[in-house]
Amino acid sequence: MTKARQFRRGVDQKNKPPAPAARWAAVFFLFLFCAGAVLRLLLCWFNPPQNAFDNHYEPIFLIMERGAIPAKDACFQCYHPPVFYWISAIIGKMALAGGMTPPHMMKLLQFVCCFYGIATLGVCYLILKKFPLSAFSSAIAFGAICFLPRHIYMSAMNSNDTISYLCVAISIYLSIVAFERRLARLGLALLSIVLTVTVFTKYTAFAVLPAVLAGVLWAYHVRLVVSRKQLWLSLLAVLVLPLSVLGGYMAANVKHYHTPLPWNVSLYDPSVHRPRDPEPISFVSFKPWEDVVMPMLAPGKLHSFWTMLYSGMWFDTSPISFPSSMLTETGGNTTIRGIAEKNLFPARTLRFPV
Repeated sequence: MTKARQFRRGVDQKNKPPAPAARWAAVFFLFLFCAGAVLRLLLCWFNPPQNAFDNHYEPIFLIMERGAIPAKDACFQCYHPPVFYWISAIIGKMALAGGMTPPHMMKLLQFVCCFYGIATLGVCYLILKKFPLSAFSSAIAFGAICFLPRHIYMSAMNSNDTISYLCVAISIYLSIVAFERRLARLGLALLSIVLTVTVFTKYTAFAVLPAVLAGVLWAYHVRLVVSRKQLWLSLLAVLVLPLSVLGGYMAANVKHYHTPLPWNVSLYDPSVHRPRDPEPISFVSFKPWEDVVMPMLAPGKLHSFWTMLYSGMWFDTSPISFPSSMLTETGGNTTIRGIAEKNLFPARTLRFPV
């Protein structure tokens, strides 16, 4: 047994609570998980499907109608990577085929995003269990995740955020497992596949690639990887697939849209539609409770520098949300075509949660 393993076992034994304490710790962690899940489910239940920061339904409906991923400039949100929209379109099509009405199908897709958020809590718990932390430290860390307001709010909306959080968390967990198993081939192959899926959930998920790269280099530093040859083979096994697919994706974007990562500012530029306050910026006020009631940017709330800075750490304070009326009627029946073809943001009017 190596010194590293002996040290790890000693740390684990030191931080392992007695049997009765371990049972209470398990109960407390279960309570935290259930409380976090219930908060997300309740907010998702009461939040209307159309109440979201962005219109992520439109790309889903286009896929459902056409059976193919739409062009990047087919709608404002169509520039995003396709994994979230493709999965949602499959679920939505199955729901409609099973007799579900379009409004109920939209609510189902909203709950799918809530499931991604709840599943992320479970994966984060597994990640914490991999570190030699005391039960108290783990409970503090896990509680912060379960009750993080920004994640609770995002779990109540139909968006690609929660699936990207989930995939990144799974990637980190699989990385830790691969390091524990000294970068075994099967673990690296599985990690490579998950990384490939992850980078196609959202642009911000690209950050997982340097994170995994840093982990592999750390493994070489602490001698989990004993030779440079094994280091390079591990890097190739993990990163070649996601980087190759991502490189092809970006090359195709350059060919068709003249940029590797399109963003449809030509259709709508958020920077010119931000709400403004007539009052000057104040550096002496701090009113975080205002964003608990309405966690969005809104006129009358934009003049406190410290409030905006603090709230941005807890909430997605984007001012963009759905108009109250989304569905169109055709002969008394709401149709997917009517939903998809209607401009869901007629004037990109600012609206707020109710």
